[in-house]
Amino acid sequence: TYANPASVALAHDLAGERAGPGVLLPVDLGERLPRLRQDPAAAARWEYAGAAGHALECNIHWLADLDCFHAHIGDISERKRAEERLVHQAYHDPLTGLPNRRMFEEHLEHRLYAERRGGMRAAYLLLGVDRFRVIIESFGPSAGDVLLQALAGRLRELLQKEGDGSEALLYRMDGDRFAVFVPGFETSQAPMRLAERLLAGVRAPFYALGREYHLSVSIGISIYPLDGQDAQTLERNAETAMQRVKQQG
Repeated sequence: TYANPASVALAHDLAGERAGPGVLLPVDLGERLPRLRQDPAAAARWEYAGAAGHALECNIHWLADLDCFHAHIGDISERKRAEERLVHQAYHDPLTGLPNRRMFEEHLEHRLYAERRGGMRAAYLLLGVDRFRVIIESFGPSAGDVLLQALAGRLRELLQKEGDGSEALLYRMDGDRFAVFVPGFETSQAPMRLAERLLAGVRAPFYALGREYHLSVSIGISIYPLDGQDAQTLERNAETAMQRVKQQG
């Protein structure tokens, strides 16, 4: 019935000069309005995708005395992008871009909760770089950061190859520690074979800041549900196993 000049301008920005303000409304408007008329609150706030991939927010009211609807529509695309960036930062490691410990713990708990009655087995592999402190002291923190980024890329490539780890999920936990979660495996030897493949793949030299580096990692494995039935217990037991590997050289 009526749209103010700002609505017309927004429609032009999103869909071109010939677009009318109707492009700002949700495509299923005909289904939404009858429900709104029956709603005791007679008001709603909708978020939906608009033209050109923009996110729109509509605050709409049913004015019974005037027998019409009144809507205020705004482009919230930038706010949505900011929210997505904050969520990504909360669940990802800023150095490597990998999912972090927080995401691992949520992934694991959700997966275990869903599979608890299904007899699922899962493996948790904790990887720690050997003598990483020596690398930092010898070549500086910048070299350490570059090597961690390179190691993350190497591990990601290894896990993407065909084999036992094809469904494995990779995380950076903290410092020089990475984790691999295998949400299901066919044989009891599968986690061991995956660990051996990762160890072999890491032995190839890394190149960073004009130097060649040779890294090795120690891996501790814990199995769900044998070695723990929650994220913290699985992490703790894998840490104990990894430290034992380091002590044994």
